Amino acid sequence: MKRLFLFSYDHPLVVLAVAFLLTAGASIWALQVRIDVSHDALIPVNNPKLAGYTEARETFGSDVAAAVFVRDPELFTPKKLQILKGIYDQLVRIDGIERKESLFTINNIRYDGAAIDPSPLLDTVPSIDAEAKQKRGQALKNPLILGRLLSKDGDATVITLYLKPEQSD
Repeated sequence: MKRLFLFSYDHPLVVLAVAFLLTAGASIWALQVRIDVSHDALIPVNNPKLAGYTEARETFGSDVAAAVFVRDPELFTPKKLQILKGIYDQLVRIDGIERKESLFTINNIRYDGAAIDPSPLLDTVPSIDAEAKQKRGQALKNPLILGRLLSKDGDATVITLYLKPEQSD
């Protein structure tokens, strides 16, 4: 072992050249490594539950999602909601999105005294504080929104983007 250290000390360029060649040789194989984190790679083909999983995915769409979490104590103000809407609008322009779920798309089903109104909670961004406060109150009362797209304190939300499954050629 002592001789190896002495050789390394006496011939640093040779040691560097050997290290470079070994790294370059390993890089050829490293470039071929592919990481597959999909459920398809994790569930054996002969698993009896695979058929149910495949059917659910075909019925309900992709199960691959990306989420953007936003927390702000002043989330439900016209200014902050306008910023959030801008972020949302940029995110949904990304190629490969199958569907999206957020305060801007989730239906806020409610009865207005004459009919059922299924319009999205934030189909338009409120322009005054009172309207934003009203929307916050509606969201906090809606079990489809609370705990799913909005935190129980109303200070945090999530934008979920469901991605199209990759197609292999």
